[in-house]
Amino acid sequence: MKNIRINKLIERAKGLPLFKIAIIASFFLLFNLLYPYKKYKRITLKEGDIALEDVIAPFTFPILKTEEELEEEKKKVRESVMPVVIRESAKVKQIKKVMNAFFTEVKRIKNKNIELQEKLKELGEMNPLISETTYKKLLSIRGASIEKEFLKLASAIIKKGVIADKTQILQRGGMILLVGKKETFIRPDDILDSKEIAEEIRRSKFKYSDEEDIMEVMVELAIFFIEPFLSIDTEKTKLGEEVQVAKVSEKKGTVLKGEMIAAAHYSVTKGAWEKIISLEFEKDRRGIKRRYSAGLSILGRNFLFSLLLLFLFFYLYSYKRAVFRNDLSLLLIVVLFFISLGFGYLVLSIKWLPNYAIPVAIASLALALLLDTEIAIAVTLTLSLAIGIYTGLRFPEFLIALLTGITGAFSVRKLRRRAQFYESILFIFAVYLIGITSIELLRLSELKEIIRNVEFGGLASVFSVFFVMGILPVFERFFGVTTDLTLLEISDLNRPLLKRLSMEAPGTFHHSIVIGSLAEAAAEGIGANSLLARVGAYYHDIGKLKKPEYYADNQIGIKNPHDKLSPKMSALIVISHAKDGIEIAKKNRLPKPVIDIIKEHHGKTLIVPFYQKAIATNPKGKVSEHDFRYTGPRPHSKESAIVMLADAVEATCRSLENPTPSRLKGAIRQVINNRFNDFELDEAGLTMRDLHKIGESFLPIILGVYHQRPEYPERTGSPVQ
Repeated sequence: MKNIRINKLIERAKGLPLFKIAIIASFFLLFNLLYPYKKYKRITLKEGDIALEDVIAPFTFPILKTEEELEEEKKKVRESVMPVVIRESAKVKQIKKVMNAFFTEVKRIKNKNIELQEKLKELGEMNPLISETTYKKLLSIRGASIEKEFLKLASAIIKKGVIADKTQILQRGGMILLVGKKETFIRPDDILDSKEIAEEIRRSKFKYSDEEDIMEVMVELAIFFIEPFLSIDTEKTKLGEEVQVAKVSEKKGTVLKGEMIAAAHYSVTKGAWEKIISLEFEKDRRGIKRRYSAGLSILGRNFLFSLLLLFLFFYLYSYKRAVFRNDLSLLLIVVLFFISLGFGYLVLSIKWLPNYAIPVAIASLALALLLDTEIAIAVTLTLSLAIGIYTGLRFPEFLIALLTGITGAFSVRKLRRRAQFYESILFIFAVYLIGITSIELLRLSELKEIIRNVEFGGLASVFSVFFVMGILPVFERFFGVTTDLTLLEISDLNRPLLKRLSMEAPGTFHHSIVIGSLAEAAAEGIGANSLLARVGAYYHDIGKLKKPEYYADNQIGIKNPHDKLSPKMSALIVISHAKDGIEIAKKNRLPKPVIDIIKEHHGKTLIVPFYQKAIATNPKGKVSEHDFRYTGPRPHSKESAIVMLADAVEATCRSLENPTPSRLKGAIRQVINNRFNDFELDEAGLTMRDLHKIGESFLPIILGVYHQRPEYPERTGSPVQ
C-alpha cells in the first residue's frame, strides 16, 4: 500500500512545472536575501529630537542603565570587594626556624674561649647583613634575655600577620583571611606590612623597651628575619569581584504599561530617550524583533509574502493565462520585481535617504511596456505590499509606492512617442508631490522635511524613467518581448523593407496600408494592441517581394502569369508567400509578434479560385483540398486574427463590381462569418461581441475606400469671363 502511494507521489512530481517551482523558490530566496534586517527600527528617536506622535509604553518594562552608568557601578563594586589573603604557613615555619638557628649559633660562638673581636668576626662572616653593634649586644651579659624578649616580640608580630603592601586592603576597608576553607574578616589595622614592623616594635612594651640601643637591636633583627607571609590571592579576589559584579542590576526603574514616554511635538529628554532604548531592548528580548525568535519573524514575513504571491499567481492564472504559461514572461516579472525591491533594500539601508525614494515605478513602467498595463498594476500592488513588509508594515511607504507605481503604468499605457517618457516623469512626480505633502502635513512635519522628501521623490521619478529607458532594449532582446516603441520604429514607411515593398510591389504596399488602417481601427474597438495590428498589417505580405507579379495586387497592365500554370503550381506559389515573408522578416530582424502575424494571417484557409479551377480542369479526377490550403497555423492572438479578417475583407470588397454600402456591409459580415465557421478564429480569444465590433470598425474605412463615386458631367460652353 505504501509503495503504491509513493509511486503516485513520484508520478505527480514528474508532472510538476519545475521552472515555475524554481521561480517561486527564487521569489522567496531573493525576498529574504534583500530583507533589510538592520535598517528598520520601530522607534528611532534620539535625545533632542521632536516626537511626531505620542510614544506610549505598550507593556510594563524596566528602565535600563546606560553603559556608562553600568560600568561606573561595576567599577565601584569591584573596588569595594575585599581581597582574599592567604597565610603561607610554610614561610612562617621557615622564619621561626631561621631565627632559632641564628640564636643557637650566637650562643655557640658566645661560649667559645676566644677574643671578642674574633667572635664578632665569626658572627659577621655568618651573617654580614646584621650590624656589629647588634652582635655586641647579643654577646653581652644580657644577650640571652634580649633573645628571649625578641622571640616573644617576633611571635606577636607573626601572630598578627605581615603583608608586603596593604594599600589595596586599606582602600577596600579590610580583607578576607583564608585559612583552608575558613574565611575570616580582618581589618586593615589588624595586620602589618613590611614598613610597619619597626613601628610596631617601637610601640611594644617589653623588658628593655626604655633602652634605645636595645630597641634598635630588636628593630634590626625584626626587619631582617620577619618577611611578609600574607599574600593576596589574585584569582580568588577576581572571582569574588565577578560574583559581586554579577549581582549588579541593569535596571534603574520601571515604566508601566500605558505610561507616556515622550509627548508629541515635544523634545525628547535624556530620560525619555533612555526609556525608548529600554523599550526597544525589551522588544528584542521578548522576541518582537530578531534576537530570540528570528525564526518566528522570518516565518511571519514569509507567510505574508506567500499571500502576496498567491494573489499574483492566481491573478495571472485566471486572467493572464498566456503570460502564466510563458516561462520567460514569468522570469521577466521576477527580474523586474526584484530590481525594484533591490533598489528598495538599498534605499532602506542608507539612513539619510527617506523611504519614499524607493523607485517602485521601475517595475510598473517596464511591465506596462513589455507585457501590459493590467499585469503592471497587479505586480505593483504586490511589490508595494512587499515594500510595506520591508518597512515594518508602515502605511505611508506602501501608499506612495502603490500610487506612483500605478501612475507609471498608466502613463505609458498607450506609448506612441518617446516624449511620453518625459511626460511620465511629470505624472509620477506629481503623485510624489501631492502624496508626500499630504501625508507629512497629516504628521505635522516641518516644511524643510516635506521639501526634502518631495525632492527625493522627484529624483526617484526621474531615475525610474531613465533606468527603464536604458534597460528596455536589453529586456526586449533577452526576453523576446516587443514594446510599442519598437513597433513605432518599424512602422515608419521610409524603412528600407517597406520602401522596397512600395517600389517592387506597389499594389501590395497600398493593400497593406489599407489593411493597417482597418486593423488599427478594429483593434482599438475591442481593446487589443492597435499599434501591433497596424504594424503587423504593414508587413503581413512582405513575402510577395520574391514574386510580386504572381499576385493580383501587382498585376496592373500585365498578363496574369497564373494563366500558364497549373492550379496546383499556382497554389504552391501563393502559399509560399507566408513562408517567404517569415524568412525576410527574420533576416530584417522584425519582432516576433510581427512574424507571428505574417505566419498566421491566412491560417489554414482554402485558396478558393485555384481550388475551383482545379476541379473545373479535372472534373473526373480527385482534387485534394489539402493542396490548396495554407499551412497555418491559425491566429493565436487577437491582433493576428484582426489582420486575417482585414486582409480578407479588403480583398473581397475590392473585387465587388457594384460596391454599394449595403453590399460592402454584407461582404464584411460574410467574410467574418466564413472565418468563424471555418474555425479559423478558435485560438485567437475573440468573442462574438468582439467580432461584431470588428465588423463595425471595418465598415467606415471600407466605405471611404471603395464606395461608388458620382460621375461628374464634362463642362460645356464658354468659360466665365
